[in-house]
Amino acid sequence: MRTARTELPRGAGFRVALRRATRTRGNVDVPLEDLGVQADEVHELTERDVTGRNHDLLTAAAALLS
Repeated sequence: MRTARTELPRGAGFRVALRRATRTRGNVDVPLEDLGVQADEVHELTERDVTGRNHDLLTAAAALLS
């Protein structure tokens, strides 16, 4: 398994924006994240997904649809 890098290659960068939202009325202060949709299938990203245009993810999705 590869170790985490401290710097991104070739000066690449990214930002992540997070916002916590809550419901109103009967669910005041209940985070929407806690009321979310449950997945029927989960695909853990592979190195080939990250480096190869989601090859394994698309293969898994096609298998589910067939």
